[in-house]
Amino acid sequence: VAFASIVYAQVRYLCANLSKKNAKASATELNHLIKLYGDDVLGYVLRTLLEGVDVRADAKSTGKETPRTALLAALVSHALASGPAATALCAMAEGLGEGAITDDWLSAFGGALKLSLGQQALVAIALTHARDETTRTEAGKFLRAVAADLASAAPAGSAQAEAGGGGGAALTEREAHALLVRAHADPSLTKAVPNLVQAVAARAGANSASCPISLVPLAAPAPGAGFNTKPAESVAASAGPALAAATAAEADATALALLLGDFGAAATASAGAMGVVLGQLE
Repeated sequence: VAFASIVYAQVRYLCANLSKKNAKASATELNHLIKLYGDDVLGYVLRTLLEGVDVRADAKSTGKETPRTALLAALVSHALASGPAATALCAMAEGLGEGAITDDWLSAFGGALKLSLGQQALVAIALTHARDETTRTEAGKFLRAVAADLASAAPAGSAQAEAGGGGGAALTEREAHALLVRAHADPSLTKAVPNLVQAVAARAGANSASCPISLVPLAAPAPGAGFNTKPAESVAASAGPALAAATAAEADATALALLLGDFGAAATASAGAMGVVLGQLE
C-alpha cells in the first residue's frame, strides 16, 4: 500500500477516538480509505478495531453494542457480502497472534458481531487459508460445527422453525455456494454433503422457482460426486422435488451443469463470474 505508514496512522487515530458522536463520520472516512487501498487497509482496520473488543464479553452482553463493535460488525458483514474477504480476515486474525484463534473464540466472535450461521461459515472458510496452522485447524473445526448446525436445524420459515421459536436464518446465494464448494472439496465435510445440500437448498431459496442456477452444479446426488451432471430429475434425491422442479424449468440445465463443472467452482462464484464464462460462448 502506498504511503502505508500515513494511512495506517490515520486508521489508528480514527479507531482510537471512535465515539457515539463521531461514529458516522469516522465510519465514512474509514470506508473511504478501504475503497482507495483495498484489502490491506480493510485487514488493518479490522485488527485495529478488534484490539478494543472483548468478543467473549460482548457475546454474552444483552446491552447495546459499543461504537467499535458496531463498526466492526458492519465492516465484516459488508466484506462477506461483497467478496471472499479472506485476505482481510486472515490479516485480522494474525493481529491477535499465533494460537489466539480457537473454535470457541470464533463462536464468541460470531455472537458478538451478531453474524448469521451463513456469515460465520464464510468467516471460518476464509480463516482456513490463514498462515498460522493452529488458526487453520481451529477454523476447520468451527466450520464443521456450523455445517452440522445448518444440516440439522430447520430452515427459517418452516413449520419446524416456527414451532421451535425461530430456526435458522436464510442463506444468501454467496454463502450457499461457498458452503457447498467447501463441502465437496473438504474430506472432513464429505459425509455431510447430502444433508448439507438439503439444508442449503432450503435456506437459499431453492424451494422456489427462482433457485439460483449457480447452485445447480453443486447439488450432487452423492458424497464426493463433485458437480452434478445428471438430468434435473436426478437432483430430487438429494435436494428435494422443489429444486428438481426449478431446474427442470431450465431446458439446458444439464448441459450448463456439465459446462460449469468443466470450468470449476469459481465459474459460479458470482453472477459476474458466470457472465464472463457465458460471454465467451456468444
